[in-house]
Amino acid sequence: MTLMPVAAFAAPTATVTKIDATNLRSLIGIKSTNFRIEDHPRAFIDITLDIATCLISGVLTDTNGFKNNNVNRVSLGVQTFDKDNLSYLNRKHTKEDVFNTIKLLKEFNVNINFDIESKRITIPGNQEYKKIEYVVENDFSQASFFLSLGAISSLPITVEGLDMNSLQPDKNIISILQSMGVSLKIENDQITTKKSLIKKTTVSLDENPDLGPILMGISAFAEEDITFTNISRLRIKESDRVEAMRDNLEKLGVHLEIIDKDTCIVHPSKLKTPSKTLSSYNDHRIFMTLVLITHELKEVTIDDEKCVNKSYPTFLEDLKTIEKETTYE
Repeated sequence: MTLMPVAAFAAPTATVTKIDATNLRSLIGIKSTNFRIEDHPRAFIDITLDIATCLISGVLTDTNGFKNNNVNRVSLGVQTFDKDNLSYLNRKHTKEDVFNTIKLLKEFNVNINFDIESKRITIPGNQEYKKIEYVVENDFSQASFFLSLGAISSLPITVEGLDMNSLQPDKNIISILQSMGVSLKIENDQITTKKSLIKKTTVSLDENPDLGPILMGISAFAEEDITFTNISRLRIKESDRVEAMRDNLEKLGVHLEIIDKDTCIVHPSKLKTPSKTLSSYNDHRIFMTLVLITHELKEVTIDDEKCVNKSYPTFLEDLKTIEKETTYE
């Protein structure tokens, strides 16, 4: 951080990279104190915040403060809609994330400008949201747990109220389960899955890291090995989800082999009752996965039940129809 102010103001144009919100405010404060642009009427300063879309909420908590200190543009770093290029640039969003955001802004009457020549999407400032009634789509991320459960459960499971035209990236759960050989039926807004012979396949998680835990979990029930690629993003979620699943599957008698930083293989085996407590790693998706894949085992203990409150507080209540003797701490 020591040389950042010098780097930022020593040249007509300079870029400071990988700076968190706290240091960013400090840097802008130094500019305000030592480089008073208002004292030089002919001078001009342009400050752009280039923010990865997945980090925007942490940085833009002080938008008024930034605006008052000459920050006059925010770049969200969409860069490209090509998923291979997004991966190369280490962007954590997908093109569907961008389209979903644009669609939502339009619903609230926000003006968006598309400049084909400069390849830029611009949202003018000082706009007001229009008050509307908005029905939030049901979440494919949460539906993925129940749909995956149907693939390994003795009874079929139907999830209702899903928008088949949704742009949610995790709608890919449909095609992924189908690629794994899961019997899946779509009828209007309903999807039904039933117990299937899960076949050998390779699953890429580049666009759907949140699906990783449950897909790795049901892979324990497969006929042959299931390979997962593009898994690096799973390591920077609420927990290191690759390590969390490796640890818990090992306790259940299933080997998850880590090939490299981006690839792992689940070697299926019949689950055994663990002699040790399974760990959620304080991660809601790990907890829900462990509950579902152990639902037919007896005397299983999973720690940190409360972590599920982050995304699905009524998860366990909604599973009361499934007979189990699992306890939670």
